[in-house]
This record gives sequence, C-alpha cells and structure tokens, in this order.
Amino acid sequence: MFTYARSNNSTVFVEKNVFNTNKIFNQIAFDKQELHCADIVQQHMESKRLQTERYVIQNNDIPMGILEYGMHSPRTNMPWLTLLLIDKKYQGKGLAKNVYLQFETWMQVNGAPKIQIAVHANNEKALLFWSDMGFRQYDERVYQAKRYYSLEKRL
Repeated sequence: MFTYARSNNSTVFVEKNVFNTNKIFNQIAFDKQELHCADIVQQHMESKRLQTERYVIQNNDIPMGILEYGMHSPRTNMPWLTLLLIDKKYQGKGLAKNVYLQFETWMQVNGAPKIQIAVHANNEKALLFWSDMGFRQYDERVYQAKRYYSLEKRL
C-alpha cells in the first residue's frame, strides 16, 4: 500500500530528485534534462494557481514518485490528473499502474464521472501507458509551442 505525503517546501528536494531520474521526460516537458529546486517551487506555485493537489508517493517511507490532480480542469471543469511521475529506478515494476488504479478507485468513490489527462504528443511511452489504462484521445492542441493529446477515461 502506498502513502501520499502532501507536497510542500520540505518535499522540494525529493521531488527534484524524482524528476531528475526522468531526463527524457524533463527534456520533453521542460526542454532541459535536469530541473533545479527553483523549478519545483515554480511548479508548486502553479499547482496553487490551478487548485490542484500534489503528493509525493511513498512506499515504506521511500519516495517513489509524484502524483498531482485537480477536480476542475481549467478547460473542461472535469477531474484531471496533471502528473504521475515515477522515479526511474522503480519503473517497469507495475508501480505506476498500481498507483493509478488506486487513484481511479478514489475518484470513483468521490463521484468523478471521468478522468482527463494531457500527454505530450511526442511522449510515446506515456501515450502507450495511458492507452493501456483505458484512456482515449478526445482532443489535440498546442500549448506553449508544444503539441498535446487530451485523453479521458469514463469511470
């Protein structure tokens, strides 16, 4: 069973370390392979602005990833998963799938009709993962000069 520690100033370093094990994702999302603590602080401010909740995923107090979601996306006012990022050393072990399924169950219990996500169009690994989780594309858009696919899953 995973535990979730709410992100705050004391988790910035841990979150930075999780991101920096995922250099390919960082390059796709941020146009650089390595993030700094200031980048994570900026993400925390964006999370507050968007009214999302952000957590460090832990197993036996070992940080393994980051989960961020909101109940009202700015575009569709629907529940959305803004980030599910697993530390590279824990990838390939079913962790992302298990965390997502736990999250999906929580969303169902709380009455969410669906979950939406946006995936970078060139993140083939993520697109395959979300497709395997039952998500289907409903839109395509460009935001800040990057192409995204909007995906959703009805619950």
